[in-house]
Formats: sequence, structure tokens, C-alpha cells
Amino acid sequence: MWLSLWGLYMIETLAGIIFYKEEKKVGIDELSPSLQLNNGNGTEMKQISHGHGHSHSHKLTNKSMDDKSPISTLALLVLFGDSLHNIIDGMSIGAAFSENVTTGISISVAIACEEFPHEIGDFAILIQSGMSFRRALSFNFLSACTAFIGLVIGICLGNMEYSGFVFSFAGGLFLFITLTHLVSQ
Repeated sequence: MWLSLWGLYMIETLAGIIFYKEEKKVGIDELSPSLQLNNGNGTEMKQISHGHGHSHSHKLTNKSMDDKSPISTLALLVLFGDSLHNIIDGMSIGAAFSENVTTGISISVAIACEEFPHEIGDFAILIQSGMSFRRALSFNFLSACTAFIGLVIGICLGNMEYSGFVFSFAGGLFLFITLTHLVSQ
């Protein structure tokens, strides 16, 4: 558990050093450039800041909300992180069911209770990053399906008597998330 906690801390620290960029102060108009507004008659409007002190609302064409538009960096990061998280959840469930059915059910219920608000939050972030409802739902579903990959890995490791390592790694992962992202800095 401590090895996974320390390893994840080192990865984040090294990534912070390698990808360090000087912070730039952001004006209030730049905080949410993809804010969608509805003007009441069904047409969507987009708030556009021109960088000279004011902003305008422009009608969005169907082309800008098209499902073939590129995915934003934020959405890719959310999908990548969620996929890794779901693989770890699947590994925990697989290892738990390899131990016994009661442990498997209790771990599954605990993970389901944790995943419900987590997936809603990820879906909201995908929508806010500019994805259409259908596209965000599809990508969120594909990300959730990676839990089956983890399930197979967890069952294989559990059958080889490595289930304790899976639980330790998952525990270290959750401790790392708690210590680095939920505790104020």
C-alpha cells in the first residue's frame, strides 16, 4: 500500500516538474469560454469574449456542436483518469470475488456507491468541456466499460493468490487521491 502511495506521489511530482508552466492570470471573461446560454426560443447562444473589455452573444451553428469535432484536452484527461480509476475498481471487485462471494458483494456495493456520484461529475465535466449530450454519454459509458478489463485482471491475480496486493494497491490509490486532492493545500 505504501509503495503504491509513494509511487503515485513520485509520478505526480515528476509530472509537475516536467510539465511545469508559469501560471497566467485569467480574466473573468476567460474562465468559461464554452458557457452555453439559451435565449428562450430554443436557439443556443455562446458568450464570446473579444479581449477588449466586453463580450457578445453569437448563435451557434450545428457544425460547432457536431459529434465530429475534436475532444478538448480537459475531456481527454477526465476520460483517461476515469478509465484508470475504473480498471482499479474492476481489479478490486475481481480480487474480492476470488476471495469469497460475501467479500465480492460488499466491495461491489461500496464501489457502486462511490461510482454513482463520480460518474455524474465526470459526465458534467464532459458536457461543460463542449461535448454533446449523446457523445458525453457514449464516452462516459466506454470509460466505465474499462472496469471489465480490471475485473479480468483482478480475477486472474486473485486466483494466483495475489489478491492482497490488489487490495493494497487500491488502498494506496485511494489514500493518494484523498491526501493530494481532497485535503486543502
